Amino acid sequence: MKEILIGSVLMLALVGCDEKNKDARSQADKPQSQLTRNQAGKILDDLPEIVKWSNDVRNASGDKAVPVCKVDRTPVDCEADGEAPAWIFKFEQSYKNRTILWQRFRVDAVSGDVTIWNPYKGKFVPLSEWRK
Repeated sequence: MKEILIGSVLMLALVGCDEKNKDARSQADKPQSQLTRNQAGKILDDLPEIVKWSNDVRNASGDKAVPVCKVDRTPVDCEADGEAPAWIFKFEQSYKNRTILWQRFRVDAVSGDVTIWNPYKGKFVPLSEWRK
């Protein structure tokens, strides 16, 4: 429980996740065997690529840009579209007058496996493939 709380705080501090995102509404509707939004976010918090990106956004922009993480789709949204339940987060650089998408990460709500959107392939690919 303490790890989940620390992970939640880290997610907010590191990438500015929007805890009030309306897409998180379905968290209470899912079975207990699925990851919560905070658990899925903690998995992403542990990825060195996200920590590096967040630091790079702040440093390269002279604090004019803020790294932002938002829930793009919930497990309920995915299941409604006939997909396996997952949390899909989008990471963006937010400036005063624009937002730039960096990447979308999918965390399987049951296994916790992470995949990343590959626009060239038009699908989510495994973390190991994305890292190459």
